[in-house]
Amino acid sequence: SILAAAGNPGQYPTPPDSSGFGQDTHNPTNSVDQWNFTVQHDFGHDTTLSVAYVGSATRHLFFRVNYNASVPGPGLNIEDNEAYYPQYGYYSPAYNQSNQSNSGYEGLQVNFVKRYSQGLTLTTAVTWSKAYDFGSHNAFDPFDSKIDRAPEDGKRALVISIGHVCELPFGKGKAYLSNSSSVVNALVSGWKWSGITRIISGDPLTLVWGDQSSLNSNCCTLRPDRIGRGFVSNPNASRCFNTSAFVQPGPYREGTSGRGILRGPGFFDADWSLARDFKLGETTKFQ
Repeated sequence: SILAAAGNPGQYPTPPDSSGFGQDTHNPTNSVDQWNFTVQHDFGHDTTLSVAYVGSATRHLFFRVNYNASVPGPGLNIEDNEAYYPQYGYYSPAYNQSNQSNSGYEGLQVNFVKRYSQGLTLTTAVTWSKAYDFGSHNAFDPFDSKIDRAPEDGKRALVISIGHVCELPFGKGKAYLSNSSSVVNALVSGWKWSGITRIISGDPLTLVWGDQSSLNSNCCTLRPDRIGRGFVSNPNASRCFNTSAFVQPGPYREGTSGRGILRGPGFFDADWSLARDFKLGETTKFQ
């Protein structure tokens, strides 16, 4: 192999402090499988409800593992703990980067639609889902990359979106002030309240320990030991989790806290508007 021959200047004059990259001879092409099952019902009066189960599986994703990671231990320095190639003076990362990972998604999707009638349009979409992967393209732990199968970063489990357009019931022909004077009618009629409201749960959180020196290794991302649940009843931007549930691990240990075990604070957003169209001639309107 290239790495094994790195000490032979006549064949591979590779500097010992340069990173190596290789690829498996068996490197399959990415593949995606998708499936869904949907039930929809029409209630009449321009109102429908649909419930769907949606899933996907993506296989053979790009992922790389450092085959020359140093083993955590009490060596004089990190280079003394290199895993496989110290005999060749090769003490830098040696990456196997191939299509060797996968990810998946499963979700429940509910959609309620009230099409425009009697001055109201309402669209509600609710998604409750779980997406998993093995992290970014670098393994957190090159000695056991499978332990990082966890909720995918940035994927929020619950998303609720409500869109609406509502004509306010004031003015001529409406439920209120229908017999008002022309001046009052000009002021109160034709108004629409519209907008989008979103409620989103927090995204997964992975805790890491800032000081990596206790590993005496460049192999891994140091995580704390988890000694409690770590959850708080009302997470917010300043306190997403209980810090007392996590402590520094002992020497040469990676810690027991897993990837994506907590959730950050949720998100609420209301983008609403109150507007009215004013006619400027037969074909022009001003809002």
